[in-house]
Amino acid sequence: MTLAESQGKKAAFLSEAVRVLGIAARVHSGRAEALQQDFDCVTLRAVDRMEAAISAAARLVRRGGWLAVLTTDPELVNVKTSAGDEFGWRQPTRLPGGENRVLVLGQRVDSTLSN
Repeated sequence: MTLAESQGKKAAFLSEAVRVLGIAARVHSGRAEALQQDFDCVTLRAVDRMEAAISAAARLVRRGGWLAVLTTDPELVNVKTSAGDEFGWRQPTRLPGGENRVLVLGQRVDSTLSN
């Protein structure tokens, strides 16, 4: 597991939490876009410039992998558009604590399966 956090204080907190809890994870202290690998699952919530963040996160998802986004009903179209055409989307899951908060899961299409 890789945790990406661009804010130094938050990255330091995550590093300490990983160490104390003994979690098998590494903390990338920097922008996720700088990572040079792909992932089975990338998650996002409460980020600035959501459309740009979704686009960057989508590039980190390997074929067959998942993009999980905590968003709102009004933003669903923007999330899907920003991720691009390579994602198939599940029905949003409603979350408690807000009128229109949802978790939406998109799976990156494996081109070898669609041919």
